[in-house]
Amino acid sequence: MGQIPILSDCLKKSNILVDTGEMMPIISDSREKAINGKIHTFEQGLAMWGLKPENIDIVIHTHLHNDHCENDYKCVNADIIIPLHEPEYASVKTIG
Repeated sequence: MGQIPILSDCLKKSNILVDTGEMMPIISDSREKAINGKIHTFEQGLAMWGLKPENIDIVIHTHLHNDHCENDYKCVNADIIIPLHEPEYASVKTIG
């Protein structure tokens, strides 16, 4: 596993988000019960912290499945960081 060098001064002044989630999450009582919590839209979740998508400086992706990155386009001021080999894995199509 690789390491990411990060300057702590940079982090203190940045709004960093891990994954941006789905554009339109399915919100239902059964799903909320399954996760034991409320499901929010991207904007609602950020608003809970006093933020808007344009306030995000850095998005770090765990991987590029659609349920982790559909709101990237809303973070117009963010640098997007992805795992080194993820574009290669994300572009593989399987037929079966």
